[in-house]
Amino acid sequence: MNILTLNTEAFGGGANQIALSLFQHYKSSGHTSKFINALHQSTDLEIECAPNDASRNLLFRFLRLAMEHSLRNNIRFMPKLLGWLLAFSEPVRYAHRLFGHDDFFQPSTKHIPFGRDSNLQVIHAHNLFGGYFDLRQLPRISRQVPFIWTLHDMWAFTGHCSHPLDCRKWLAACGGCPYLSLPPAIESDGTTFNLKQKKRIYQSSTIHIATPSRWLLDHVEKSVLQPGIGSCRVIPNGVDQEAFCQGDKDSARQELGIPVDASVLLFVAAGNRDNPWKDYQTLEATAKILAAHLAPSKLILMVPGLSEQFADAENLLIHNIPWIKEKTKLAKYYQAADLYLHAAHAENFPNVIIEALSCGLPVIGTRTGGIPEQIVEGKNGFVVSQGDAEAMASHALGLLTDRELLTRFSNDAASKAKGVYSLERMGNEYLGWFEELLEAS
Repeated sequence: MNILTLNTEAFGGGANQIALSLFQHYKSSGHTSKFINALHQSTDLEIECAPNDASRNLLFRFLRLAMEHSLRNNIRFMPKLLGWLLAFSEPVRYAHRLFGHDDFFQPSTKHIPFGRDSNLQVIHAHNLFGGYFDLRQLPRISRQVPFIWTLHDMWAFTGHCSHPLDCRKWLAACGGCPYLSLPPAIESDGTTFNLKQKKRIYQSSTIHIATPSRWLLDHVEKSVLQPGIGSCRVIPNGVDQEAFCQGDKDSARQELGIPVDASVLLFVAAGNRDNPWKDYQTLEATAKILAAHLAPSKLILMVPGLSEQFADAENLLIHNIPWIKEKTKLAKYYQAADLYLHAAHAENFPNVIIEALSCGLPVIGTRTGGIPEQIVEGKNGFVVSQGDAEAMASHALGLLTDRELLTRFSNDAASKAKGVYSLERMGNEYLGWFEELLEAS
């Protein structure tokens, strides 16, 4: 098959990792595969940036070259001035942005699929926001080739945000948005316009929807996406089971400089405290409660972007984690920990929980999104209510003070993950689905 992958980014965390992993799986399985995104270029990997800027008007292209020159040569004040001129070089696009409308002014989308590759058979899309894809082209594209869209969040059927938190306005018409600053942020409240436009687009399209969680698919079925769905499936995410696997805890701790005799908790997230979807307040409260119960024994919390400021217990230490690209190095942190805690305000199907389970790390997570589908209660972890630090600490204490129970949870976690959360299983499910769609077309 000839498969085109679409996603906002080719590298990074979360959805980007899944999109890249599937793209690589298609190639390694003998299929022709290309990846188009907004930010990254790699000729070796057949990863391309959508050439939208090259298709814009002459004034925009000239100002863009001037901008790149001023940035390279560190010319003061010029980038800001050129930024304003760039915006005004596309007045209609600029006006839409001021009104809080989705930026669908991406001209290269008109050349997908046949202008770019006349033999293209399947398009597998992931995140379509981020200024590289014109969603208004979806009706045309989906009539020409099967269009599979894996949703990693709720943007496809909200007025602008990836996760609307407690807001339910996406079920009707949005408007009066309480969360304009949530990613992807907009300058003013254009959410009613955006949702109406998406609804019109989907009504004229045929889209095959995949979600990693049943929770997200339940939301899809209540949304403006429903009229455009040709078929839908829940296909759980997978991770590299060779990289994320059980290892020797003492060896991992020695390599990372972590005391062998301490109790160790782990939390992994991109963006640290700036991430609006993560609940650092509950994480901190849980660590304090646990430290009090475990004193004088040492408790270590490994987490990105935290300082020692909240560690007012002498036996509580904070170990800051940098952003780690290499999978085997990240796996060392999972292998070194006793428990993985995942406190969140909003989630879909976090890869980090799958990685933790694959490394034999029991998980205590909040009842948010698809997290309850990842954890087998009382077998490989526990699920607690959002913001319930007491419950999270209680479950953690029970496991940390019963090493036999902790070992049993650890083995159950790794065993389940190996069978359910592999890259091969995920990739083969998609390929099998693609073949079915081609046979039916």
